[in-house]
Amino acid sequence: MVGQNSRFYFPLQLFLVLSFYLLPIAWEEDCSSIEIPAGIITAVIGVPYFYIYCAVKEK
Repeated sequence: MVGQNSRFYFPLQLFLVLSFYLLPIAWEEDCSSIEIPAGIITAVIGVPYFYIYCAVKEK
């Protein structure tokens, strides 16, 4: 059971980690605009993360 679960979660974790590292590259430094790479899933993850990132950055 553990092997099957890790086989499913590893690609998901890898995708999430890559998203967090790659998405900021497409953002404007001053957080004035956002460019989401093509992909619904990436946009769903990226947009909230963008606002959180900018909110933390401004503090």
